[in-house]
Amino acid sequence: METKIIRRRIGTVLLIAALALVVISLILLGEMTRNSAEFGALYRNILLVNTASIFVLLVLIAANLVRVYKDYKQDVPGVHLKFRLVRAIIALVVAPMAVVYLYSIQFLDNGIESWFDVQIEQVLGDALDLSRSALNVRMRNNLEQTRQLGERLYAIPDAELPAYLSKLRANTDALEMTVFAGTTRILATSAANSADQVPMFPGEDMLLNLRRNGVYISLDPLPDAGYRIRTAVFLPSWSQGRDRILQGVFPVDKRISRLASSVEYTATRYAELSFLRGPLKSSF
Repeated sequence: METKIIRRRIGTVLLIAALALVVISLILLGEMTRNSAEFGALYRNILLVNTASIFVLLVLIAANLVRVYKDYKQDVPGVHLKFRLVRAIIALVVAPMAVVYLYSIQFLDNGIESWFDVQIEQVLGDALDLSRSALNVRMRNNLEQTRQLGERLYAIPDAELPAYLSKLRANTDALEMTVFAGTTRILATSAANSADQVPMFPGEDMLLNLRRNGVYISLDPLPDAGYRIRTAVFLPSWSQGRDRILQGVFPVDKRISRLASSVEYTATRYAELSFLRGPLKSSF
């Protein structure tokens, strides 16, 4: 009698554990669909939880089948009726479950596939190319302005640079123009807003591009969203025999920055979802 009670309790505990694991798996799947960035971290956990729940259910089914088989062999009273009931329940449960399962798989497969469209992907790609082209045109224009200023400052002595630089910068849309002596000293600087911080000194990537291509240009993100264009050209000194660097900082229209950021973010998110499409369907 005690053995039956213990078995019954063990079976109840295993059943509750299996149901709990299934609920946990559904919660993890819900989290994954809300945040695709968590997919990599949750995917392994979902597989482990599902495997554990399947294992527990298989143990329960196997234990009950073994018990029914033993009762059948020993011809325990009522076992034939129990056997018929088990067969009837299997027939009643498995058939509808298989239909629902196949329908669910088909529904999920078509549903997830409907999220992706060749035309949408093409439009996103075109929008991304258009925003980049607009920024590239702006960047090339700013670089050309910096190069022209560099040609006019080429023969200006260091002592006269501040006055000339301020005058020339005022005729451009540059936020800041700075002449560096190498990478450690500022010879002259001029900013549209005098409250701006100290100019950013040239880094290794800038020096590498200057020595390789003679020019430097980059699109720098701002902390509060948006972008700024940074350009640089060499100003060989005619007196001290050392290189000088002219660096320019130009604004990017807030509307263009916002649109470019939005297109970039949307295209990135779509690419992530497209990459996760197969694993996502497999998980469900």
